[in-house]
Amino acid sequence: MQFLQIALFMFWFAAAIVLLKKLPVFRESGLRTRFLVWLFTLKWIAGTALILIYTYYYPDRHTADIYKYYDDAVVINSALFNDPSAYLQLISGINDQSNNCLPYLKQMSNWAPHSEQWLAYAQTGDYNYFLSNRLITRLHAVLMPLSQGFIYTHGIFFNLFSMLGLVMFYRLAKAKLNLSFPALLLFCFLPSTLLWCSGLLKDCLVFSAVCIFFYAVFSERKLMLLWVRYATILCTIFLLLYTKFYVVAALVLPVIWHLVHTKLFKRRNRYSLLAFSLGGMLFVISPLFNRTVQILSGKREEALKAAVFGDARHQSFYHNIEPSFQAIIQETPIALYDAFCFPMPWQSGGSPFILLASLEHFLPILLLFILFFGIKRDQISSLEFGLFLYGISLAFIIGFTTPVTGGLVRYKTAFFPFVLILIANRSSYLSGLETSKLVLKISNLVFNKNSN
Repeated sequence: MQFLQIALFMFWFAAAIVLLKKLPVFRESGLRTRFLVWLFTLKWIAGTALILIYTYYYPDRHTADIYKYYDDAVVINSALFNDPSAYLQLISGINDQSNNCLPYLKQMSNWAPHSEQWLAYAQTGDYNYFLSNRLITRLHAVLMPLSQGFIYTHGIFFNLFSMLGLVMFYRLAKAKLNLSFPALLLFCFLPSTLLWCSGLLKDCLVFSAVCIFFYAVFSERKLMLLWVRYATILCTIFLLLYTKFYVVAALVLPVIWHLVHTKLFKRRNRYSLLAFSLGGMLFVISPLFNRTVQILSGKREEALKAAVFGDARHQSFYHNIEPSFQAIIQETPIALYDAFCFPMPWQSGGSPFILLASLEHFLPILLLFILFFGIKRDQISSLEFGLFLYGISLAFIIGFTTPVTGGLVRYKTAFFPFVLILIANRSSYLSGLETSKLVLKISNLVFNKNSN
């Protein structure tokens, strides 16, 4: 380990702490700077733990999700001084198949959308529309001059972006949902979210991009300049398309709802729900619905074949579904169950990581049980219904198209915490805990005294 790597790590970590203290988005969040710094540090530790898991638990570096992108980035970074034009082409994607790029392309293992062996085996359509593996590889390649190849430094940048998403969503939820303190703690410290959304994986980028997207769409007009709002929406959509494009599909419903509810019917719930329902019926009888069903069925078939090709040890389902309305409707409850509850502890197959993740699946059941002790009767806000639509839509897509248990555990971090805080925030019992002495002491460590 070189001295320069350590020096740069310490410099960027200190710079991140300064940004957490000085940037208005953090300073004016209503959260104590000390809490933000400790949360950032905890997330970096969780991300480092994930790197160590992929280093020592998974024996094949070529199939370990962190390293298969990172190692390709090392190849791109080697072109920076050897052939700067090739480096710029690979980073930008412009003319990246040129002759001077070929030596580097041949060294990369995961740059191609699919291997020739996979294409020969699968005989299915290619649903990797946006070549999502390349974005995170390019991000690592851009960061390498700043880290000098020290992978733990990259976690600083990933988690700073993660903190931005967390804080922006907290500000939105506090204003629009009157977010309770227990719901906030659940959102920040849910173990699976803390682990997967703090590491050098797409999940970190997706989670933060969704948080920022909701803020840009649902926050009050006065909080963002119009051009900044539109630029933020476009940037987050771009990021999501090139990481996990199906998340954008799940965000369509809340955006349509928001436009119908706030712009068309001026927050009149009855008319908004009627118009939204009619729009859904028209979609079902349109050719676009048939195309959507075909894509879902094709993606499910591709995922099943990938599970066999990759010799997956744990799966939630083993059968494909015909691309028909009736088949999709029949499979919907099973897909939602798989997304929220699979695997349960007795279905972990002996894997300690899946066993730990499965314990979280008792949380929705526990929170729904707690609702029997009292439910807030506040009117459902546009944001609350939008989050519900997003959570259910993405849960269905993931539960329907993801057979591998490890994938389910990871991918659900894009919707699971949002649904959990909706349930937790509706509990009058949990909100009542905010007046207890212990919770008050903890909240004093989290919130500024002058925050609303």
